[in-house]
Amino acid sequence: MYVPRDTTPEAMRVQIEIWRRMTPEQRSLLAPQLCEDVRRNAMAGIQARHPGYSEEEVRLALYELIHGKEVVDRVWRKRANQSC
Repeated sequence: MYVPRDTTPEAMRVQIEIWRRMTPEQRSLLAPQLCEDVRRNAMAGIQARHPGYSEEEVRLALYELIHGKEVVDRVWRKRANQSC
Protein backbone atom coordinates (compact mmCIF):
# COMPACT_ATOMS: atom_id res chain seq x y z
CA MET A 1 0.00 0.00 0.00
CA TYR A 2 1.31 3.44 -0.96
CA VAL A 3 1.62 5.77 2.04
CA PRO A 4 2.43 9.45 1.47
CA ARG A 5 5.47 10.72 3.35
CA ASP A 6 3.34 13.05 5.45
CA THR A 7 0.87 10.34 6.49
CA THR A 8 1.30 7.51 8.98
CA PRO A 9 0.39 4.00 7.82
CA GLU A 10 -2.40 3.92 10.43
CA ALA A 11 -3.86 7.22 9.18
CA MET A 12 -3.74 5.89 5.62
CA ARG A 13 -5.59 2.72 6.64
CA VAL A 14 -8.29 4.84 8.30
CA GLN A 15 -8.60 7.04 5.18
CA ILE A 16 -8.94 4.02 2.92
CA GLU A 17 -11.62 2.57 5.19
CA ILE A 18 -13.53 5.87 5.02
CA TRP A 19 -13.36 5.80 1.21
CA ARG A 20 -14.55 2.17 1.16
CA ARG A 21 -17.59 3.07 3.25
CA MET A 22 -18.59 5.90 0.92
CA THR A 23 -21.25 5.32 -1.70
CA PRO A 24 -20.22 5.52 -5.36
CA GLU A 25 -22.07 8.84 -5.55
CA GLN A 26 -20.11 10.24 -2.59
CA ARG A 27 -16.81 9.12 -4.12
CA SER A 28 -17.72 10.61 -7.50
CA LEU A 29 -18.50 13.93 -5.81
CA LEU A 30 -15.19 13.84 -3.93
CA ALA A 31 -12.99 13.00 -6.95
CA PRO A 32 -13.00 16.44 -8.62
CA GLN A 33 -12.04 18.13 -5.34
CA LEU A 34 -9.17 15.68 -4.81
CA CYS A 35 -7.95 16.39 -8.36
CA GLU A 36 -8.10 20.13 -7.73
CA ASP A 37 -6.20 19.71 -4.45
CA VAL A 38 -3.45 17.76 -6.22
CA ARG A 39 -3.23 20.42 -8.96
CA ARG A 40 -2.95 23.24 -6.41
CA ASN A 41 -0.30 21.38 -4.40
CA ALA A 42 1.72 20.66 -7.54
CA MET A 43 1.55 24.31 -8.59
CA ALA A 44 2.57 25.44 -5.10
CA GLY A 45 5.56 23.09 -5.27
CA ILE A 46 6.58 24.44 -8.68
CA GLN A 47 6.27 28.02 -7.42
CA ALA A 48 8.34 27.19 -4.31
CA ARG A 49 11.11 25.67 -6.45
CA HIS A 50 10.96 28.52 -8.98
CA PRO A 51 9.97 31.70 -7.12
CA GLY A 52 10.67 33.85 -10.17
CA TYR A 53 8.14 32.03 -12.36
CA SER A 54 5.08 33.95 -13.51
CA GLU A 55 1.64 32.39 -13.13
CA GLU A 56 1.80 31.35 -16.79
CA GLU A 57 5.23 29.72 -16.34
CA VAL A 58 3.96 27.78 -13.31
CA ARG A 59 0.98 26.59 -15.33
CA LEU A 60 3.20 25.49 -18.23
CA ALA A 61 5.54 23.69 -15.81
CA LEU A 62 2.52 21.81 -14.44
CA TYR A 63 1.45 20.88 -17.97
CA GLU A 64 4.98 19.58 -18.61
CA LEU A 65 4.69 17.32 -15.57
CA ILE A 66 1.36 15.98 -16.81
CA HIS A 67 1.82 15.85 -20.59
CA GLY A 68 5.58 16.09 -21.18
CA LYS A 69 7.74 18.90 -22.56
CA GLU A 70 7.28 17.92 -26.21
CA VAL A 71 3.49 18.23 -26.03
CA VAL A 72 3.66 21.52 -24.12
CA ASP A 73 6.12 22.98 -26.62
CA ARG A 74 4.04 21.82 -29.57
CA VAL A 75 0.62 22.82 -28.23
CA TRP A 76 0.77 25.58 -25.62
CA ARG A 77 4.04 27.34 -26.36
CA LYS A 78 3.40 27.28 -30.11
CA ARG A 79 -0.02 28.86 -29.52
CA ALA A 80 1.50 31.52 -27.23
CA ASN A 81 4.13 32.41 -29.82
CA GLN A 82 1.54 32.70 -32.59
CA SER A 83 -0.47 35.28 -30.66
CA CYS A 84 2.50 37.62 -30.40
